[in-house]
Amino acid sequence: MPADTEHTFKNISTSFFDQSFNKFPATPSSGPPKDRVKWIHPELNCLQFHKDQPNEASFQMPTPITLFRKLANSAELEFTKQNNTETSIKRRTYYFYTYLKAFFGAAAVNEGISTLNHHQAIQKITSKPTNTHHLARILTYFHLLHQPKLSITQISAEYRDKFYPQAEKIIFEKFNVQFNTTTINDDILFNTPSSSLTKNKNTKQTYADKLNSNIYTTTSHTPFQ
Repeated sequence: MPADTEHTFKNISTSFFDQSFNKFPATPSSGPPKDRVKWIHPELNCLQFHKDQPNEASFQMPTPITLFRKLANSAELEFTKQNNTETSIKRRTYYFYTYLKAFFGAAAVNEGISTLNHHQAIQKITSKPTNTHHLARILTYFHLLHQPKLSITQISAEYRDKFYPQAEKIIFEKFNVQFNTTTINDDILFNTPSSSLTKNKNTKQTYADKLNSNIYTTTSHTPFQ
């Protein structure tokens, strides 16, 4: 400290820290923090799931995860090109689940249940015969509204073990329809489109098959392609 400076605690501390910073400066950052990097994000086309669009969403069809993978891969490829960076599994997964969520939301709007609660939606859908999987997918959708972070594997297990049996129970109590008992395949989530086009002779009968042969029925007993 200068000789004419009073040796108080405040002056001594200030002088000490000033000299410390001069002799031992902070290490300069090698670049801006990652959270401050300005990425160029691709535009995700979720409008394609709206009514009368090419990929109109509906709970009456198997959820097209193959399409979501294709869209996610395209979005990730565009991101890497625009930002000159390497591909990321986490980012591709984010795009996949973004499209999945958008599909479910659009399906709810397209079928007129987006503003209904769980009970109201069930009443609306079962006001006339419809496919068992149709109702089970809707039950799954309402569950995902409260559990949005479930993985595809978890969603598949919930569908198989919980919501499909719930749908059968609701249908039985309302229409008094008996079902053939058989086990749903463990790989119901990942059946390929080609295999879903052929019905196995041991697969379950839907109540729509029994009540009305003209009612729309899916060709696969899987909620997902």
